[in-house]
Formats: sequence, structure tokens, C-alpha cells
Amino acid sequence: MKTKIEINKIYAFTLEGLKNGKELELIAEDKLTLKGIANVYEQSKKLWHSKDKNNYIRKSYIFGIDDKGNFYERRPDQINFEDKKMRFAKITLENPCKKEYLIEDIEHLDRIYNLGLVSLYNKLVETKKNEK
Repeated sequence: MKTKIEINKIYAFTLEGLKNGKELELIAEDKLTLKGIANVYEQSKKLWHSKDKNNYIRKSYIFGIDDKGNFYERRPDQINFEDKKMRFAKITLENPCKKEYLIEDIEHLDRIYNLGLVSLYNKLVETKKNEK
């Protein structure tokens, strides 16, 4: 089943590894808040340490778009899941993607997961323009 991506939510997806025996699957989703990011990080970390051959990850993406058009994206496997969950969440919220790389980052994730991130972001930007 294809995941419907929403504004103000944070998502964790496998990049390399399996979730319920499938690749490129949703690990967890939550509200795009400090607590929500910490939750999806923690769920990802459990799979990072898993010995189950059908439920493990080696690489993952955590990402989301807020209603202001900020895009948040991190690869916790690149830091070996060494951060405490609240530290990871705080760093993520304090560091949205830089505007000059924003579309490139969203397009990259869309190519991998085919989630409609580009169209969601473009709708958000268009809505913001029309509100002015």
C-alpha cells in the first residue's frame, strides 16, 4: 500500500534493509514535532539493531514537510544512530534543508520512494502564494 504523505508529519523509511520482508517500506510516521521526530528515530533505531532477517535496516531516511514549506531530511544511519532520540529530533528541527538544495532533495526522495513529495511541496508553495 502506498503511503500518503501529509504536511506537518515526519516519516521514516527504509533505504537499505527490510521491513516485514519488503524493501523501501515505511518504518514509522508521526507529527512533525520534537516528540514525533524522536518517535520515528526510535522506531528506526530498533530496526537498525534488529537481528531479524525480515525486519532490519542498514540505511534509512527520516523526512517531512511543514506548513511553512520547510523540508526536514536526515539519514540517522550516517551517524550510526549514536544520537539520543531527543538530540536527533532537536538537531533535525533546527536544521531544515537549505533552500538552494530543497527541490533537489525532495526530487531525490521522490525518485526513490515515489510518494508524490514534489507535487505536495508544489501545492503547498502555490497555496502560500495565493494567501498573499
